[in-house]
Amino acid sequence: MAFVMQVAIVLFMAGTLLAMGLGLTMAEAAAGLSRRGLLVRALVAGFVAGPALAWSIALVLPISTQHATGLYLLALAPSAPFLPGVAERAGGTRPETAAVMLVLSVATVVILPFAVPLIMPGVEVSPAAVARPLVTLVIAPLALGIAVRRWNPALAGGLRTPVAHGARIAGGVLLVLCLVRYGRDFLSLYGGFGFLALLLFQTGLSAAGIIAGRGLPDTERTVLTLAMTTRNVGASLTPLVATAQMSGGA
Repeated sequence: MAFVMQVAIVLFMAGTLLAMGLGLTMAEAAAGLSRRGLLVRALVAGFVAGPALAWSIALVLPISTQHATGLYLLALAPSAPFLPGVAERAGGTRPETAAVMLVLSVATVVILPFAVPLIMPGVEVSPAAVARPLVTLVIAPLALGIAVRRWNPALAGGLRTPVAHGARIAGGVLLVLCLVRYGRDFLSLYGGFGFLALLLFQTGLSAAGIIAGRGLPDTERTVLTLAMTTRNVGASLTPLVATAQMSGGA
């Protein structure tokens, strides 16, 4: 089951970002990256407010070390792979969504590997081992999609729908497998402070997104808030996967 879950994570994350890139022109990508106010606020909310919120919750609530570690990892991985679809339905535009995802993903690739020793004391894992899957699953598929769109728009248009469908199927399979494998652990959060910690974390992230988006156009505020309230679970799991692989190879 673990192998199937790893395959599903790869197909879901890479497929979602590839589909997004296939529908994005260079002009649209450049237009999104020109929204400096939006991108700066996204970085501050994502990598200052998010980690501060997780640290505060872990400090106040008597949650386990494992739950606290999970919060810290999630705090450093804003913007889920399914953000494009959600943002589009909520009124966000593709260029803004792509720009926010790209900037937050690059920041995650840079920050998360060096944060792991602080989050998981005693765990020996190289920054490169953590960064490698992030680059492979997040940045590379998006860049590849944009390149294909520029090189052959017709091919990109034909590939986008089946790639997006495949990513959604992989996401559904991943959800089912997670419920089967970790459903009991998730239910164990009820009755303790773990569930309350998650609830406070999500509520705080939503508030951070709303506050950071004040004064921005509606489309940008929508993308920013959704980017803060969604988490890239696959990216946050890469330190654990890298640690397991290094332990297995030792």
